[in-house]
Amino acid sequence: MKVHLNIVPKQDKPIADVINDLMTSNKKMGRGFLQKRLKVMWKELMGQNIHSYTKGIYLSKDTLFINITSSPLRQELSMSTEKIKNLINEKMGSEVVEKVVIR
Repeated sequence: MKVHLNIVPKQDKPIADVINDLMTSNKKMGRGFLQKRLKVMWKELMGQNIHSYTKGIYLSKDTLFINITSSPLRQELSMSTEKIKNLINEKMGSEVVEKVVIR
């Protein structure tokens, strides 16, 4: 009995492209990965102090919602939503966030 395998020739691809292909082909997995990446990125961009007052951060469609426990910090960050949006999009390498809502 002969077994024939359909072997696809190898293509050298950067790992970033492979991951991107995987995430775009499976939207649910890609969304979860994006949510996790945003949480990690928030701590990197804002630092431990602001991160410690952050109760939650999530992306719904193209709006980033950030829950802050400190009223003065919430007010301060509310005046910087455009800057926050630009920092995150720059770090992501694409326009992922169109609007930032501080709660």
